Amino acid sequence: MKTGIQKKQFFAGLLFSAVSVTPHPDWYDACMNPADEAEATTTAVMAWRAGFDMKTGDERVCKGAAETLPKLTYLKLHREPFDPWWSITSLRPVAGQGQLRALSASHNEISDLSPLGWLQELRTLILWDNKISDISVLGKLKHLDRITLTKNSISDLAPVRHLRALREFAASENLISSIEPLRDLVNLDSIYLASNVISSLEPVHGLSQLGWADFSMNRIEDLRPLAAMSQMRNLNLAGNHIQSLDGIEGMRDIDALDLRGNKITSIESLRTLKNLRWLDLRANKITDFSAIAGLGDLRYLYIEGNPSTSLPEAVLALREEHLNSKGEWIQLEVDVLDR
Repeated sequence: MKTGIQKKQFFAGLLFSAVSVTPHPDWYDACMNPADEAEATTTAVMAWRAGFDMKTGDERVCKGAAETLPKLTYLKLHREPFDPWWSITSLRPVAGQGQLRALSASHNEISDLSPLGWLQELRTLILWDNKISDISVLGKLKHLDRITLTKNSISDLAPVRHLRALREFAASENLISSIEPLRDLVNLDSIYLASNVISSLEPVHGLSQLGWADFSMNRIEDLRPLAAMSQMRNLNLAGNHIQSLDGIEGMRDIDALDLRGNKITSIESLRTLKNLRWLDLRANKITDFSAIAGLGDLRYLYIEGNPSTSLPEAVLALREEHLNSKGEWIQLEVDVLDR
């Protein structure tokens, strides 16, 4: 590939000056003469996904794919369980796809995300199950509205703070301890951060648009930052260190709530959640379930593993009431029903 201090270069519809920017690879050149095995694999998979025979170094394949790929707005590079013969480690050949709006490359061995800096039109990025620890380049992709980074090795979310268009963020099964960078992302409506080491929800207290959130398997104790979450519909807080439900009473439209595996002793705060249909209270320290009696829309209730030996008649009566009035069974999975 030719380079020059002042020479203008044109690759995949992107004109740039070598003075200020390191050129991304020309995809055709990379296909014909891949710099290394990692790039050869990526270019071959890209050609295959574009409908061409999975080969590099074949002029017909490389030329045909080079004409098609720059026009793509969605590129699927994720590896399926039945694709054991290849695994992508380099995203460098992807840098030339300037029109991409969505990229999926899950279940690979990617660690370097720097080539994504060229993809300024990118809206959706799915990189589930890779070897990513550094996400600094994502701060440059201002149009991103959906990111999935589940099952990687990420600890620092700082670059995400610049992504004001972000609506859905998933980074479960990482090493995240602080969610401070999410504080000003007011358009977020879905967060999935299960299986991290998060202890405080305070940074999300102002994210009033949140409707779906999974903070299960963390170290959370205080739910008061969630007090203003009036739009919340589905919330998973299983496997934390929660003792008090103070702060949850404001979620008056919530439909599903998972609180299993905590240290909860009182559920009085649930009395106001009149729209609740699915409630999991398993493996806590609850002895009094009377607060549930007023939840007339409840359909699924799980309370095994608590000290209680009985339920109020009003709760048990929900089964018959819902069957008679709405033709639906309420599923009460509790130890006491079998006694």
